[in-house]
Amino acid sequence: MSQMATAQRAMFGSNNNYVAPPSPPSLPVIITTAATAITGTSATVGGTVTSDGGEAVTSRGLVWGTSPGSTTFSTTIGTGTGTFSTNLTGLSLATTYYVRAYATNSIGTSYGNETSFNTSLKLHYDTNNSSSYPGTGTTLTDLSGNGNHGTIMNSPSFTTLTVGGGVLAFNGNQQYIRTNFTPSNTCTISIWFYNTSNYTDINRGIFSTYSDSGSGNYGFYMGTWNNAFNLSRDNNVGWSNTVLPALSINTWYNVTVTSDSSGSGTIKVYLNGVLQTTITGKTTHADVLNIGRTRFDANYWKGYIAKTMVYNAVLTGTDVLDNYNSQKTTFGY
Repeated sequence: MSQMATAQRAMFGSNNNYVAPPSPPSLPVIITTAATAITGTSATVGGTVTSDGGEAVTSRGLVWGTSPGSTTFSTTIGTGTGTFSTNLTGLSLATTYYVRAYATNSIGTSYGNETSFNTSLKLHYDTNNSSSYPGTGTTLTDLSGNGNHGTIMNSPSFTTLTVGGGVLAFNGNQQYIRTNFTPSNTCTISIWFYNTSNYTDINRGIFSTYSDSGSGNYGFYMGTWNNAFNLSRDNNVGWSNTVLPALSINTWYNVTVTSDSSGSGTIKVYLNGVLQTTITGKTTHADVLNIGRTRFDANYWKGYIAKTMVYNAVLTGTDVLDNYNSQKTTFGY
């Protein structure tokens, strides 16, 4: 037996009952939760302290401002571990805010992940959130606080398919979400979707403000085309051109479309937070927003849709990427 082993046996005994000393205390561990109930001047934000680091959390709360990493504003919301939230009021219209939760113990202060939101949000459906959809019924509640609730048409099923909760499953046959909301011509539309069929059927859609009123085709829609998506706008311009790279079935994606109606107009299409296509042009929405159809050709979506957000402003590329990063873990990224 080595001298070291002999010394250890002498110190701790031979029955292996040695108990390691406790780990030294550390900073708290905290997560910032995504904003909900976003209006033009308010939003509900919060966090969860998942560990106190071995020392009592004596203060926890939020810091926020209009630039990444900002601590311009702050509020304290209690002590200890667990979940907390508050309603921020007096916010500025059409502004992006950056929020981090914090927690303090005797070792110091730690900050959670940074999330962001924009106060131009006009419609927000989230089937992962029981406040938006409890899993039964035909009403999708608008989490933006603007009352733009949706109606689920022809009974798509509700199933658990994401880390965060449930999704609506559409069978490709007249199932969709109807709204009474028409976006402004300058807008941003963002949707999480999953295709269980193919991307070669013509114009199975994820959203539409399209209408053939008899005097021409107006509005725009996004539908399957040539292994990806097209984006058709007024008078069917662009219907035969893909605006995204080839997509795979049985995969979650986030697509965000921004439409700037000023001047000659600019439409941008993002996939998973990354800009893919820029189009010179604009559109005039001709009808209320439908989700899960194009109102044209094969029309209805076959697969899943989980989250839809519509803004009455053009989000910047940074805003789009921030949104994607704050939501992606729910969808396995």
